[in-house]
Formats: sequence, structure tokens, C-alpha cells
Amino acid sequence: MKTPTTDWTWPAAIIGLILFGMTMTFGLLFASRVDGGPEVIPGYYDKAVAWDEIAATRAASRALGWTVDVEHAENSTLQLELLDRNGEPVPDAQGTLTLTRPHEATFSEVIPFRVDASGTATDLTVSAHGAGLWDVRIDAMRGSDRFIHELRREWSLP
Repeated sequence: MKTPTTDWTWPAAIIGLILFGMTMTFGLLFASRVDGGPEVIPGYYDKAVAWDEIAATRAASRALGWTVDVEHAENSTLQLELLDRNGEPVPDAQGTLTLTRPHEATFSEVIPFRVDASGTATDLTVSAHGAGLWDVRIDAMRGSDRFIHELRREWSLP
């Protein structure tokens, strides 16, 4: 005995695939706009013009051999540790720590710091809040030595 088939099986499958594709497309479109979508970076032209100078500063920073680590301490504070190429503290360095969100071109918080004799700067108070990725840019000076470094951390700041 032959099983009855309908004439709608293949057209229904094709229509189902088209609807699935449309659903996925609109889903991706919605997901790309959740955090505000693409944003123009402020001062991008000036940054592009100064690219050679920035690249030279980064190369000089790598030549120093300094290392930096930034950790989220308690509440809304950060702790920074700055070490030289031998793992010794870099005392009396001072500079700024800049926090930005990778998905928000306009948000930025600049926190000044001064490293003590142990190579750490503690109690760097942060007014920003939120969970997720944070880009941390350190710009430190000691005498004529300038050190810049960028880190990406995942923190939950209250």
C-alpha cells in the first residue's frame, strides 16, 4: 500500500528555509544595534595624523621593558603595579590611567596616579560602573622615560 503524499511538502520546506533566513537576518540586525551600534571615535583624524609619533612612543615603551598590571580591588577602586625589566618596582612614576568601553567610543574616564616605592598605586577610585569589557590605557612617566601600555580587562564595577 502506497503512503499518500501531499503536494505541499517541497514548497513548505522552501518557504520554511526562506522564513528561517529572514528571521536570522533580522535577529543579527537587532543584535548589532543593542549597544548603540557603530560609533564614530572622537578625534580620529588627529589620531591618524599623529600615528607615526604614537608608534615611536610605543616602540620606546617596549624598549624600556617595563610591565604593568591593573586589577580591580574592592568596591570602585583599582590597583596598579609597575615593574621594570628585572621585576623590580619603578618608584616615583606618575601618570594617568584611562578607562574606556570598547563598544562606547564616547565614554572615557581619566584617573591620575603616582607609584610608591613598592611599585604600586593603590586606591585609584573609579566613578564608572558596569560589567563587561574595559580598555585600560596607562601613560606613565619617570624622569625622561615614558611608558604607555594598553590592556583589556573584564570587570564588574559597582
